[in-house]
Formats: sequence, structure tokens, C-alpha cells
Amino acid sequence: MSSDVPRPIVEYFEQSRVALALAAAEGDNHLVLVNTPFSRLTGFEPEDVVGRNCRLLQRDAANIEPRARLREFLARPTQPNVRTPIVNFRKDGTPFVNLLYMSRLRSNEGETRYIFASQFDVSRS
Repeated sequence: MSSDVPRPIVEYFEQSRVALALAAAEGDNHLVLVNTPFSRLTGFEPEDVVGRNCRLLQRDAANIEPRARLREFLARPTQPNVRTPIVNFRKDGTPFVNLLYMSRLRSNEGETRYIFASQFDVSRS
């Protein structure tokens, strides 16, 4: 877990039963924090993914429309969030449909500090 992440966010991640990921708001939006439910859902431990972009979960799936929606969200700072189903793969290669929700976590000054994401397996829905 990143020591730069504010303690209340770390505690929220530790207590949540929902799969959560936190990415840097700049650069390639590398992951800075994931929680235990994220690891249970994806099979990836924090040391597998922290420092890498979450797109590694997509492998070679086309995901044309979801990727376009995610790119638009990241390119438009005024867009507060995005939700889209996207095909992801667990560490063992098993595919699943992830209902991905992403939002911006802003400082009190309005600066986007992190990108927050929650993941839900909706494969059987």
C-alpha cells in the first residue's frame, strides 16, 4: 500500500467488501492501491498490479466501446465518472464481465488526486 495515499482512503479500502482500485491521476494512471476483494476477484495480488495500469486486466479483448468510454472519461476532466461493462481476465486467464465504475477523487482545492474504481463481476447477470 502506498504511503502517499491518505489514511482515510486506505482504511476505506481495507474495510470495503467491494473490489476497489485506486490509480494515479497523472501519467499512465498506474495503480497505487488495490484491496483484498480486488485480489479475490481478479487473482492479482497488490505486488502484481501496483505500479501498472489496470488495462492489464483486459489482455487482448477488443472492448472497443468500453475503451472509448474510458478514454473519453480520462480526457475530459469535467466528467465526474463513468460506468461500463468491460471484459476482463483473471490472473489465471478466466474471462469475466466487469461492471467498472470510475470516478475522480479531488482535493479540497478541486484538483484530481486519484482515479477511484470499483469492480463487480456481472458475468451471470
